[in-house]
Amino acid sequence: MARRKLSGESDVELSFRECVIIAERWYVRMRDEVESQGNMLSHVSRDEYELPNVSKGHQTFGLSDTLSLQGSEVERASEQQLDILGDELESNIASQLDIEGITVPKRSKSYRQLAVQFYHYLHKFERLCIARAQNDWESEPSPMKMVESPLKPKPLRSTSGVSENGLSEVYKKFRVSREVNSEGGEKVSKTLNETYNNIQRFISLHGDKDLVEVTSADFVVFRDTLLQLPKKKSQDVRSLPVAKQVEKAKKERLPTLSRAVAKKNFNLVSSVFTFAVELGLIDENPALKVKPPKIAKRIEAEEDRGYTSEEVTKLFSLPLFTDPNAPKKYGMACYWVPLLCRYTGARSGEILQLRQSDIDTDHEGIHYINVRRGEGQSVKNNASLRHIPLHDHSIELGFLEFVNGCTDWLFPDVPADKYGAKSTKFAS
Repeated sequence: MARRKLSGESDVELSFRECVIIAERWYVRMRDEVESQGNMLSHVSRDEYELPNVSKGHQTFGLSDTLSLQGSEVERASEQQLDILGDELESNIASQLDIEGITVPKRSKSYRQLAVQFYHYLHKFERLCIARAQNDWESEPSPMKMVESPLKPKPLRSTSGVSENGLSEVYKKFRVSREVNSEGGEKVSKTLNETYNNIQRFISLHGDKDLVEVTSADFVVFRDTLLQLPKKKSQDVRSLPVAKQVEKAKKERLPTLSRAVAKKNFNLVSSVFTFAVELGLIDENPALKVKPPKIAKRIEAEEDRGYTSEEVTKLFSLPLFTDPNAPKKYGMACYWVPLLCRYTGARSGEILQLRQSDIDTDHEGIHYINVRRGEGQSVKNNASLRHIPLHDHSIELGFLEFVNGCTDWLFPDVPADKYGAKSTKFAS
């Protein structure tokens, strides 16, 4: 492990990410300590109370309740308030910095950021202590994703011409924040990668500016450029600067990004600027002064959406559905997924992520599919969480018998892509 000593005149600093890593390591160390000693209430107290005509209850109290900042106040705190918070958390911060072999001067930017991260992980630790005291040994407030990450404080770049509040640097903080505060999953990773790609497009147009220098005019150029970018890009197109990609699309009359995709990309970059407002780096988001690409409103459903009757007949006439011995690239997923999508209207990704336990029966004896979130399972939004009754024909074809023969995942033969989604490989 790299061992650093930072002083007031030091030429290195702790990054936002490193502050998160140090706080997470403190959490894991404290968790392992209380679990090994079995003294779950050494850091929190749990008092019972009883009111007239009311059942007994209990109240917990810990270090976090004594802090000068509570709730979201920490995100809006001034430097002076964060210095006070650092004093209140000094023993916890100092003990972990000792282990890391790092000395960070109090009243410094790095120390204030450490105080913020220790504040968040202290709350997680106290929730863990309460859960363990209640004999819950499975719950974890959040996955510890960064504890094994290396610490590599970098030299200050005061003379490099790149601001620490430049767009690329703020994006790094944005990504860490989203990873820490999200529930994880392929959707978050994919969105963060898409955000990064669009940040690079913005930088290609305007340079890696300090955020205070970015104007609404910059976003106007970015919006209009998105609408002119080629839709599908070969490797030789991807390697070109954004402006050159636009030129190539015009010259070769290539199809360009749809307005919906352009609007999404515009909003992804805007979200980083909103995050910068939350950090107090800028007073307002310049993107909010610019109208994103407008999407034309449809007045009725598109007639050509979905498959025609002829296409459906042709699909289910394939040997795959008529010959039990027909080869199946991805096992029984090749047979059941198209059928279930046809009868339920579910997305292929929703069907491909089903477990045996997701096929259930309600109180009226109706068999249904439970489309839900879970480990290795995700949905587009909350409205996608639903119970879908099984069609009688799918039951007649033996779907329930197929389910009973599975041990966990219904379609384990379908590989996932880098984001964990199976629908990409299945469709190829």
